[in-house]
Amino acid sequence: MLFRSLEYYNKAILNQYLNLDEKHPDLATTYANIGDCYLDQSKLSEALINFEKSFLILNSDSVGLKYSIEILRPIDGLFRVYKAIYKNDNNKKSLEGAFNNAMLGLKILTKLKVASSESKSNTFWLTNSLGVYEKTIDIFHIKSLAEKNEEYNKQAFPFLEQSKSAILQAAIREGNAIHFAGIPDSLLEQEHNLRIDITWREKQRQSLLDKGLTETDTNVLRISGIVFDLKQQYETLKKRFETEYPDYYRLKYDLSTVSLAYVQDTLLQKDQALLEYFTGDSSLFLFVVRPDTFLVQEVKRDFPLEAWIDSLRFGLYGYYTTHKSLRTDSLREAALNSYIRYAQLLQQKLIAPVAVWLPEKVILVPDGPLGYIPFDALLSAEPEDRNNFKSYPYLLQKHQFSYTYSATLLREMRDKKHRREPQYDFA
Repeated sequence: MLFRSLEYYNKAILNQYLNLDEKHPDLATTYANIGDCYLDQSKLSEALINFEKSFLILNSDSVGLKYSIEILRPIDGLFRVYKAIYKNDNNKKSLEGAFNNAMLGLKILTKLKVASSESKSNTFWLTNSLGVYEKTIDIFHIKSLAEKNEEYNKQAFPFLEQSKSAILQAAIREGNAIHFAGIPDSLLEQEHNLRIDITWREKQRQSLLDKGLTETDTNVLRISGIVFDLKQQYETLKKRFETEYPDYYRLKYDLSTVSLAYVQDTLLQKDQALLEYFTGDSSLFLFVVRPDTFLVQEVKRDFPLEAWIDSLRFGLYGYYTTHKSLRTDSLREAALNSYIRYAQLLQQKLIAPVAVWLPEKVILVPDGPLGYIPFDALLSAEPEDRNNFKSYPYLLQKHQFSYTYSATLLREMRDKKHRREPQYDFA
C-alpha cells in the first residue's frame, strides 16, 4: 500500500511541475506526503530530503507563507525524522536537528498566536497548536535525559501552561475585562471594529499573494499600507487602555502564563503539590511541582487510553444509568469487574509513576480525555472484599484532590477582584 501511495505521489509531482509554479504550496504538500511514506518505511534519508523540499517551497518569500499554518507540516516531518535518526545512533547533531525544528515550529506558532488573538481565529489556532507543544515538551525531556540536566524540563513548563491556558484564558479575560473594568461602549466598539478591519484587510492581502502577486505589487503595497495604519491605530488604543484603564488592559492583553518559580514560591502551600498532565499522541507527560521539588515523568502511550477511560466510566455509571428494567445481575457484575480492573490500570499509568513525590494535598490539572476521570475513585490495589465498597483502597484515602484547568487559571481565580464586596453572610 505504501509503495502504491509513493507511485501516485510521484506522478502527482510530475503533473504539478508541468501545470504549477515551482513554488506552489500544493507541490510542498505532495513532497510532505512522500516524506511521510518514506518515514513509515523507516527510510530516513529519503524522508529527510522530501520534507526539506517541502519546507524550502513554503519558506520562499514569493508565496509569503513563512509564518503560516502550512509550514508546520514539513517542520513536523523534519522533527520526526531527526528524532528517529537520534534514536538509531544517539548522534548529537540529530538531536540538535530535532530540537531546532521544534523551536522553529514554536516560533511560527507564536506568530500565529499573536495574529489569532486579534482576529479571534482562536479555534483554528488551537487545532494546530497541540502538536507543536507536544514536540516542544518531548524534545526538552529528551535533552534533559541525554545531557542529564533537569533545567531542560524546567524550560518546558511554560509551554505546558501555554498549551492549556491560551484559548480559555483569553475567553475568560475577554468576559472579565468587559464586566469588571467599566470601559465606555464607544471604546469597546472602536476596539472591535479595528480588529475586524485588520483581519479583513490581511485576508485581502493574502488573497492577492495566493493569486501570484508579489510583495512589491501596487495593490499589495496599498493594502499593506492600510494594514500598517490600522495596526498603528490599534496599538495607540491599547496604550490608552494601559494608561486610562489599567484593569481592563491587564485582563485583556496580559496573556502571560505563570512561571515555575511563581507556582513553587507563591501558588502552592508547603503541603501541596501540583500534578499537571500533557496528553500527546505518543506519550503522556506528568509534571510534578512542589515548593521544594520539580520533576517530569514520561509514560509511553502504548495502551488504549480512551478505551480504558470508557471502561472505567462504564464501571462507575453503566449499571445505574441503565433503565431499571435492564439492570440485571450480570450487568451489575460486568460493571463492577470493569470498574475494579480499569480503576487500577489507570492508577498504575497516571499516578503510580510519581506517587512517591505526591503529598496528601494534590492539585490536579488533567488534559484531554483525562478530564473525564474521577481520580478520587481510582484504586491503588485489588479490593479484599468486592462487595464492601467502604473497604476499597480508593485514592481518596491517600490524597485530597482538587482540580483546575491550568496553574495560570488557578492564579486568575485566586487573584480575581469582585466589583463589590459581599454584603451578606451565607450559612
